[in-house]
Amino acid sequence: MKRGAVGAQWSLEMQESSALIGAILSIIHPQLYEQGMEALHRLETENGFVDDEEELYMALKHWTPPFSALSVISNRSTPVHRDTKGCNEWIDVLVPLGEKDLTGIMDFPGLGISIKYNPSTIVGVAGKVISHGAVFEGGERGCISYYMRNKVHERLGVPAGTWMNTSIYDC
Repeated sequence: MKRGAVGAQWSLEMQESSALIGAILSIIHPQLYEQGMEALHRLETENGFVDDEEELYMALKHWTPPFSALSVISNRSTPVHRDTKGCNEWIDVLVPLGEKDLTGIMDFPGLGISIKYNPSTIVGVAGKVISHGAVFEGGERGCISYYMRNKVHERLGVPAGTWMNTSIYDC
């Protein structure tokens, strides 16, 4: 199976889960969700952003999250780091996967806190601003990290937006 076909199949199988991650973003940072959806809309409806429009169309056909990228991390801990290619105000959504009894810890040393980071936990973090890392002990495990790239939004003419503010929830 060709690499593109494998990616398309995986994206198809992840549609519902990725849409749920998008729904979570729409609650924790509604403006970022809207900007992500606007970027995807522009990719789908405007020409000239990529060399192979047909390949982009096929990829977008099954892409449901508002994020412009994701990474899959498999069977390893991640050292404490900050993400460098997004915007300060943006939230990354991290989804740990694996055996249900897996023990994981996510550290935020700049904040002086650590949290349980087990499968069925979902973490939203301003990854460019807040240093973070994860440690797992034993077992098969992984993480899907959903995030946005600033260069994608710049190229598409979608503004970076602002910090999330709880005043949007005031009635």
